[in-house]
Amino acid sequence: MRITIKSENDTSIDDQMLDYAEEKLGKVEKFFNNIQEADLVLSETRGKSAAEVTLLVSGKIIRAETYGANMRAAIDKLSDKIEAQMRKYKERLIDRSR
Repeated sequence: MRITIKSENDTSIDDQMLDYAEEKLGKVEKFFNNIQEADLVLSETRGKSAAEVTLLVSGKIIRAETYGANMRAAIDKLSDKIEAQMRKYKERLIDRSR
């Protein structure tokens, strides 16, 4: 999986935060290993941190967006949300094949 991380609104992101985000998004691969691309956008507006991810999975686009008090909280919520979506997508594929 190729992960592209971008920041908007002049958000400064250090290497430690980048490693944390890559680690959290890497856990999504345990549900579905056919993820071609992941685009992560981190931004801060009005004191809130926002994180959004767009995954390209076998020709289907899965997207999630969350807000948090700080960047780590936003990434944690994003990870939970995208894992739930991936689990649902995989279960749908399994049910379709039966």
